[in-house]
Amino acid sequence: IAKDIFLLGCYTGARCSDLGLLKKKHLKILADGEMEWELFQAKGRRVRAVKIFIVPKARKILEKYLDGNKEDEYIFSQSPAVTNRIIKEIGKGAGITEPVTKVNYSGKNRVEVTRPKYSWLSLHTGRRTFITLLCANGMPDHEIQSLSGHASPREMKPYRSVLSQNVRAGLINAFEERDRMVGHEPK
Repeated sequence: IAKDIFLLGCYTGARCSDLGLLKKKHLKILADGEMEWELFQAKGRRVRAVKIFIVPKARKILEKYLDGNKEDEYIFSQSPAVTNRIIKEIGKGAGITEPVTKVNYSGKNRVEVTRPKYSWLSLHTGRRTFITLLCANGMPDHEIQSLSGHASPREMKPYRSVLSQNVRAGLINAFEERDRMVGHEPK
């Protein structure tokens, strides 16, 4: 169940709290037969309606849990804490063990924490994956915001900063490929 919840986050960009509150009644079958998830995200005093198109892979996951579920029952009974623990175990088992350092600031003090990459995995990683992939594929910010519930492009900045690593790697690869094509080796 943890893997399915995580993948649903990757396919929908839903917040972990929204995944935990998902009920059958929130899922609508449209006139064309496609599925949509209508939810209301609350942040502070602001409540925002968000409609999430359910892609075929996400629908296949959901259909495993919808059978026998009543309209007003939660689809997933597993708590986010348990799901996050299992996601970390899956990551460790998959060999996602390279060390990753995260830097935070407490006042003026810089605090570095280095742990194996799997230990950073969580349900939120699914949401980040969704948004990062949409950004990387050139979807306009306003369209991503309508799916993710972010109120402004500024709120999406943390997701965009991840892409700078892709740009750097792409730039290096482009020049290495160019050098191979023209027969030059870097000195």
